Amino acid sequence: MFENGAVIALMVLLIVLVCLWVAAVRSIVQDNRLSAEAKVGWIIAVLVAPFLGVIAWYATRSWNRSA
Repeated sequence: MFENGAVIALMVLLIVLVCLWVAAVRSIVQDNRLSAEAKVGWIIAVLVAPFLGVIAWYATRSWNRSA
């Protein structure tokens, strides 16, 4: 299905994205200027934002299918 180089590249990309998510969440948690509610909001935004495009694509796809 995939070439070995493509699989390795995808794995490296996945590892880099997870590291960025961990760094972002860690930065939010350690920020003393944010309230607890603001921290939760930012953490949700950081974890959900990368998937908004996929969610929007799927939602519009299903809307168009039902019409």
